[in-house]
Amino acid sequence: MSLTKLRYSIDLGEALNAETGVFTAPLEGSYEFSFTALRKNNADISVKINGANHIYFGNSETDGEYDTKAIIFHLTLKKGDQVKLYLNSHTIACDGDEFATFTGRLVSEA
Repeated sequence: MSLTKLRYSIDLGEALNAETGVFTAPLEGSYEFSFTALRKNNADISVKINGANHIYFGNSETDGEYDTKAIIFHLTLKKGDQVKLYLNSHTIACDGDEFATFTGRLVSEA
């Protein structure tokens, strides 16, 4: 399941489409991304670049209780590359007072 339709969005560089959840690199360079969410059970997250699998983040057991899933990763991207996160299994909470965050920022321009 792709992570889409972000309810709240601050997009200073106009690189993130909140409706589709796609981050499009505005410049060629090195980017830092982070994702945090409240999860129940397992929450496997995949990162795709231009639709192709790139990174897989597995999980650890939560004993059926909620806890925080947090990942930070760096990618070298070309201008126009598209980055999207996918939830491969189980549950994250993103309604009511629970929020998930997905951020991307340029660390260094190529």
